[in-house]
Amino acid sequence: MVNPFKPTFGRTPPLLVGRDDVIVEFATAIEAASGSALATLLVGARGSGKTVLLNALEDAARSQGWIVFSETATPGLVDRLVHDRLGPLADDLAG
Repeated sequence: MVNPFKPTFGRTPPLLVGRDDVIVEFATAIEAASGSALATLLVGARGSGKTVLLNALEDAARSQGWIVFSETATPGLVDRLVHDRLGPLADDLAG
């Protein structure tokens, strides 16, 4: 029998199996947070689906109206967040 699961390197696979409970728990937590600080830590072995799950959690947050920044930890990350993401957001919020 051939294994139907193949690593997709962060691309969302056609079927996300066994993650519904995690996504619902996350969505419930961010709804309850409503302006409070909230941190989530995803850990797992390489190829275990962390990036795919993170993409699903981003979608859940966006669907509840949260502003989501998606970045890669590469050189210049802090500058991109501060200047490219937070700066324009602060300007938008200031009106």
